[in-house]
Amino acid sequence: MKTYYYEGRMRSEEWLANTLKSVTRIARIKHTVRMIPCGCFSILDVGCGIGYLPNELAKKSTMVTGIDMLDTNIEIARAIKEQQNIWFKQGNADKLDELGFEKESFDAITATEILEHLEKPAQFLKNCHELLKKDGILVISTPNSVSPTNILINYIKSNRDVQNEKKIFGVECDHLSEWSIRTLTRLMNHCGFKVLKFKYTKYSIVLKAKKS
Repeated sequence: MKTYYYEGRMRSEEWLANTLKSVTRIARIKHTVRMIPCGCFSILDVGCGIGYLPNELAKKSTMVTGIDMLDTNIEIARAIKEQQNIWFKQGNADKLDELGFEKESFDAITATEILEHLEKPAQFLKNCHELLKKDGILVISTPNSVSPTNILINYIKSNRDVQNEKKIFGVECDHLSEWSIRTLTRLMNHCGFKVLKFKYTKYSIVLKAKKS
């Protein structure tokens, strides 16, 4: 059985496939899938990893495209995908406008736990706006800067050297930005979106917006 290097270890296809099935229990994945309307023709998932979310979205859409900056993630995603209407492509979210997608080509775009890693989050959202069809839907999740859990983690770690900081889910050292629902709504409005609804999870905000 073929194995792949994933998250610091060699993993079998069977292990990865089982992980693919269990990940739907994660709250932000469930909320994201629920916020996407049924019957979408085309969905783009930015930062797809090894394909957790695209496999769920493919049940609600004719075609799903997943992009990730890591070639290894794309290789695994292609190997273990459960749905046939998914296309995976290597690509950087910071350069979404350079990946060859036509303007107004997607009914919906998802980006879970991506925005906080980007050098230019506003430009990313504007690129998403250009790729969405009229009244297209954008669903994102990102750490909630004012959640009690994240505030506590930041307080505990406040005297540590950031450069030596270990990755802890929710406030990782490679996060460049964080938002509350108020500041995230302002950012969405600035980039041409109207916020329709949002949900809180333990660490994150899951937000649904419409191209306006």
